[in-house]
Amino acid sequence: MDVAADARGSVNTVIAAPGSGKRGLSNGAAIAYPRATVTISQRSGGSCRPLPELDLESPLTTKALLVEDEVLIQDLIKDALEEAGFEVVTALDEAAAIARIQYAPEPFRAIITDVNLQKHGAGWNVATRGREANSKAAILYMTGDSEHDYASRGVPGSAILVKPFTPTQVVVAISHLLNSVNSQL
Repeated sequence: MDVAADARGSVNTVIAAPGSGKRGLSNGAAIAYPRATVTISQRSGGSCRPLPELDLESPLTTKALLVEDEVLIQDLIKDALEEAGFEVVTALDEAAAIARIQYAPEPFRAIITDVNLQKHGAGWNVATRGREANSKAAILYMTGDSEHDYASRGVPGSAILVKPFTPTQVVVAISHLLNSVNSQL
């Protein structure tokens, strides 16, 4: 991202790469980026001098737990979530996911879990533990064949995606859930 400032120091332009997390801008307003390195050039007395780089970590960063036992699918979804500005922690099975929930320094705001974890466990249990840790967590289930159990086993206020789907659909679904949670606060 490049920021240019005029002689008075007010922001004229902001150029951000796609997926950088730009949330909006008004002249002189603070700019929030989930994780960005910002280089600012400020004009002083007709010359332009760079200011030191700033590493910004915004409170807008959403920490998400992604539980998927198929590594290729996990990688595709993780890349899409990170491109959208999420900080993603992954797990391959129920035990690892529950350990990450239990020992996380702060609760996950989003949990995206496959329902049928081949090795051990089920996403239903992961989501229940995640909701116990954070009652406002956005929960998204992914399944190829267990959507019929969602009504009885899914946690309230969650959603389910039925495979096949694109990684972008995961980003849209979890973002929608997060927006719903945030609008209720």
